Amino acid sequence: MDNLSNSKLETLDKLNQIVGRDIECFIENVTNNEVMERIFSENRFDGIIHFAGYKSVGESVEEPLRYYFNNLVSSILLACLEI
Repeated sequence: MDNLSNSKLETLDKLNQIVGRDIECFIENVTNNEVMERIFSENRFDGIIHFAGYKSVGESVEEPLRYYFNNLVSSILLACLEI
């Protein structure tokens, strides 16, 4: 799942090559609880790796609430979902 705010869809092609199969990708925001609940109710996951955190120090100082919301809310929502 990726909202593509800081990435490119072309990266999925590289991931597909690495794992040797097509990976299903959801173009969604991890902080959207309704979307997350729907996706998790409709799909089965063996595990979750969370790489959706923002990481620019300078930008985090300029926009701390945006960083707190994205990094903390997404982690909390993922922790509350049943895989």
